[in-house]
Amino acid sequence: MPRNLEDITVEQKHAILIILDGVGDLPNDALDGLTPLQAAFKPNLDAIATAGACGIHTPAGPGVVVESDTAHLILFGYDPDVDYPGRGPLEALGVGIHLRDGDIAFRGNLAVVDENNIIIDRRAGRVIPEADELIKAVNGIEPEGFPGLRLKVVHSTEMRLGCRLRGLGLSANVSMQNEGVTGVPLSKCTPLDDSRPAKKTAAAVNQLVEDMKAILANHPLNADRVEKGLQPVNAVMLYGPGAIKRVPSLKKRFNIDVGCVAGNGLIKGLCKYIGMTLIPCAGATGTETTDLNAKMDAVAANYKDFDLFFLHIKATDALGHDRQPERKKAFIERFDQAFGRLLETVDLSETFMFITGDHATPCSLGQHSGDPVPVVMAGPTVIRDHVTQFDETSCAGGYLDTMVGKHFMSLILNKLDKLKKFGA
Repeated sequence: MPRNLEDITVEQKHAILIILDGVGDLPNDALDGLTPLQAAFKPNLDAIATAGACGIHTPAGPGVVVESDTAHLILFGYDPDVDYPGRGPLEALGVGIHLRDGDIAFRGNLAVVDENNIIIDRRAGRVIPEADELIKAVNGIEPEGFPGLRLKVVHSTEMRLGCRLRGLGLSANVSMQNEGVTGVPLSKCTPLDDSRPAKKTAAAVNQLVEDMKAILANHPLNADRVEKGLQPVNAVMLYGPGAIKRVPSLKKRFNIDVGCVAGNGLIKGLCKYIGMTLIPCAGATGTETTDLNAKMDAVAANYKDFDLFFLHIKATDALGHDRQPERKKAFIERFDQAFGRLLETVDLSETFMFITGDHATPCSLGQHSGDPVPVVMAGPTVIRDHVTQFDETSCAGGYLDTMVGKHFMSLILNKLDKLKKFGA
């Protein structure tokens, strides 16, 4: 139980934030009309809900559908209209690609196309044992007809990659290839204005895509895949063009030191972008097989060195995209078991605990939705409510009510005594 308020000092105040990516969901027939959170056996998450104050939030407002990058920026107190550099730069930063002014960065997927360039699988099966070697084969190529331009490509997680196009006269104001669809031709990159840099960049990207297809088509690992009855990973789809920006760090903006454990490349890049300290964690893969116990141990060993410590969990989102309600439920249960390991080491009379999602990824849709996600806040000076379960409907009746994501950081800063007064 919380100690007396006079016993709590600024030096003792720490907060842990856990974001279960895409955890929000909708009722699913495969789970007897429940969401994965409602159907899961999760005694530790429910214990935190019982000990704290609950609510729901929508990152950008009711019904607004967001991507993970913009949702996380919002939750950490940034304005995507001002601070968002594009998906590409965040993916590139996350896989260790250095970006400088003039570089254009993309995120990408390994994919499968047929002989008519029709997209068969935009994720190439998601789990690709050969991904590292296939991506290395296209790293460093110079698009034919564009001397001085060079591509750097690094594998992220599963089918994902980050890449950088470097050279003179480039622009990020170009279109993405057709993301999120199959059964249609792989579209061309087009300039979004009449400038020479935009036209040059779009033409270079299209040539790079063709050059990479040619390299992958002749790669011996793809021949091996075909012999095994697997589809060849024979294309790269590029999304999210952007150029690096300079934004105030969390330290400068809010006067807080923030540590982070994450396995997903995008989130690691976002953490770097806003000035978090990334803590290495062996086994943190950003996939369904991530080592949850290792992640919890890393949080326990490091959170007292920071005002706020952020733990990101990705697989809840991926399983929603893959339309796997039973597996999403099972992963939530596995997370809950590992979370109990963290609770054994954290004194909630001294430490604040925040748990939420960045958005909903309903298994019935296979994509993000604008539905709200649950949030719980526990720790000293938190008013407990009557909620006893951590799920979408139970938390909706809690003390925190319904909020927009841009106010979420204020909850944390208020509990850390870091929130500036509003007004004179």
